[in-house]
Amino acid sequence: MIDGDRTPGGAMDLYETAYLCGGRDRVALVALVRAAGEGRIAIAPARHRVTAGSPASGAAPDPVEAAVLAALPATGALLGELRRRVARSDAVADVRRGLAAQGLLLGGFRTPRGRRRRAELDPGTPPERVAVLGEPGIADERLRRIFTTPDPDLAAVRWLRRHPVADGRDRGGLYSPSDGGASGYDGGGGGSGSGGGGW
Repeated sequence: MIDGDRTPGGAMDLYETAYLCGGRDRVALVALVRAAGEGRIAIAPARHRVTAGSPASGAAPDPVEAAVLAALPATGALLGELRRRVARSDAVADVRRGLAAQGLLLGGFRTPRGRRRRAELDPGTPPERVAVLGEPGIADERLRRIFTTPDPDLAAVRWLRRHPVADGRDRGGLYSPSDGGASGYDGGGGGSGSGGGGW
């Protein structure tokens, strides 16, 4: 459990709520959104390149955020790939085991008790909205656009930049941050990292 992050009613913490609603990929989404909001990671809007950030707070990351940082190479990683790595981490597996111990999951599926608990959940306010709703619950429009946009094909981007259009403009500009950001349960959404892998 994550102290201070319990959902209303106190029965589950934020990540357990995320797992019950959307599986392990939803847990990874919540951790990435939190890490970005706290400055622990930086995400390039156009290329979806994730790099280590400089958190404003000196507080230690929670176990799933720590898994985000552990899965992030020094050279950075594409958002979708990082999301998949986090979804498969031991920290997320611990969340699943916690739900199973509470009788909410069995064999990778919600139990009747788990289905009732899921039906009772209120999206509430951030970050609970992300846990319950997934990408649509991300309050920051720019960040939501990043997470709902597929990772770019970097090979195609490089090719376009080497082959400008006839008027001389760089076609790679289609992916420029100046555009405002280009940008079982597999976690719901169809954006970066969706398909992080079931329960």
